[in-house]
Amino acid sequence: MSFFTDPDMGARDIGLASSGGVGGPPRPIRIDTAYGTLSGITAEPAVSPRGLLVALHGGGSGAAYFHSPVCPESSLLALAAATGWRAVSLDRPGYGASTGLQERRLDLAAQAGLLRAVAARLAAGAPVILVGHSLGAITALQLARHIERGPGDIRLLGVAVGGAPLVYTAEQRAMHATVDASGTTIRRPPGAPRDPDDWLGPEGSYPSQLREHLHEVVSRVPSGEMADAANAPELLAELLSEAHVPVQFAVAELESTMASATEVFTRAAEILRRPGSELFTVPGSGHNLSLGFGARSYHLRVLSFAEQLLAGSTNERSVQER
Repeated sequence: MSFFTDPDMGARDIGLASSGGVGGPPRPIRIDTAYGTLSGITAEPAVSPRGLLVALHGGGSGAAYFHSPVCPESSLLALAAATGWRAVSLDRPGYGASTGLQERRLDLAAQAGLLRAVAARLAAGAPVILVGHSLGAITALQLARHIERGPGDIRLLGVAVGGAPLVYTAEQRAMHATVDASGTTIRRPPGAPRDPDDWLGPEGSYPSQLREHLHEVVSRVPSGEMADAANAPELLAELLSEAHVPVQFAVAELESTMASATEVFTRAAEILRRPGSELFTVPGSGHNLSLGFGARSYHLRVLSFAEQLLAGSTNERSVQER
């Protein structure tokens, strides 16, 4: 497996084993794997990284979801690097440079299986926090499951998810049933919301200029993940209840892609039992939490969660070493 940063930087291993940080703004990255090339965006601290944050976007989006094209000050990647974390937002398998994988019709568990080796190589033994949005939340939790059942080579601290489709209305379930997934990418039924153009939230909850840059964020949805999208509430409930690490669960106050924020919050409260887990609502935000005006405060909350887990892990290791 080899790693490349764009543009024209040549081949460079970006594992966390390096002795010092690189710094600078977020930049594109390509990762060669046994099953093809993955793309994404990385941001590195100016000092030796304290840990690795891996972010996974939702359906119909891409790595740029976590690095707003119009509000760089709210970028999760930039904020993470500023606090000492190496941050990598990956185009999930089937997106970005790996669209050739669409033919394999990978579900979210299969995507997570492919990502496990990438996460291990990137971390190189350093602590890891996973972040996932919407369907990427399911992928992140599936990846956590792969890590938990693996050989112990990844030091996973926890998983932060937002916009996770935990409760559907009857109408939303019916809509998912009408999606045409016969090709390599889905075709939405007439009248279905365009993702994420109509899922940003009400006007005034996100920068108006974002609509002019949506082409930098959106992508076609691989058909292989649509069965998981249709069954997301049941799948999420299973993954959340089985998680062996703390989970942060964020609910958008102005959520429109699933049931109301109140219903989602109530259901999450019934399931989240792992000590150290968090549940909260992001006020004034639509489904795409990382693109609205509330993105910066939401991302800082994610990083606060990561810091708490890192501190707890460091204290635990210190006690064990005495």
